[in-house]
Amino acid sequence: MGQTEATPSQTVTELAVRKYLGKSDLSAILEKSGRSPSGPKDELADRVLADSTLSLDEVFGRMSEEDMRKLLRDLDLPLPAKKSFFQMDAKDMLIGEKGRLQAHLVDLGKKQGWAPKPKPAATASDSALSDAERTAVATAPAPPQIRVPDHVVAAPTPSHSAPAASSGPAPPLASQPDVGQFDDLCKFLDSYTFTKHWDEEINYEAELAGAISGHFRSQKVVHQMAVGGTRADLVACGAVIEIKYPKTRQPLQTLTGQVEGYQKLFGNRVIVVLCTGGLRDTQAFNDSAGSLTERGAKVYIK
Repeated sequence: MGQTEATPSQTVTELAVRKYLGKSDLSAILEKSGRSPSGPKDELADRVLADSTLSLDEVFGRMSEEDMRKLLRDLDLPLPAKKSFFQMDAKDMLIGEKGRLQAHLVDLGKKQGWAPKPKPAATASDSALSDAERTAVATAPAPPQIRVPDHVVAAPTPSHSAPAASSGPAPPLASQPDVGQFDDLCKFLDSYTFTKHWDEEINYEAELAGAISGHFRSQKVVHQMAVGGTRADLVACGAVIEIKYPKTRQPLQTLTGQVEGYQKLFGNRVIVVLCTGGLRDTQAFNDSAGSLTERGAKVYIK
């Protein structure tokens, strides 16, 4: 169906999404989960794989019996052992061979997980890039040279003006925080580089969610969680992550209120990722980063 070749590190779910599902399948899955169904197929696949609530039955149920067999062969995985007539129960007879293969792949997908591993940043000299990728890299606008104050890069020391954590009950993902997990997440974000300069904020969110899921396999990543009267882009490792790809100053000016709302439940486990490229006003990034850091948030400019 597609021309994507399997790689040793791919899971059954990732290969199914990237190779065997069509663009219309991916759009339908995204629509059901309330995500944007528009864009090139590769971007749709990234969004599907970044969804921590993805239904594997929805993925494999869209494949034909023959494609499911091909998928297992692509990854050198054995087919499930066939049952004799006397070994079959009523359910086996009802779902048939296609249903049996689907159930086998769903089970494999749950065991393997499905978020793709973070990809290294693409460079024009990378011989492994496709022609389309080389063109994208060559034509992508260079990010502005931003002067990042030292106090933005270092772990911030909360100021006295930072809002105190609420004494009320926190949602399950925010309660009993593991300081080590938060520190590990910050170290990961320190070195993380987005694979490309995206045109929309939702693509930065999808890529980062997939990267976090791939790196912290035991952690759940939640999209668009209601926190403090608004919706946080991501919640993971006991922290809330707000992603901004501003094209004007206005989104940066609303961040203070958002961060203060998050801090009522998450304390200073609030992370803001500012993605450059849409706004060329470097001072606006510097001012926003400095102000948020003083309030106890951890800020990254990417």
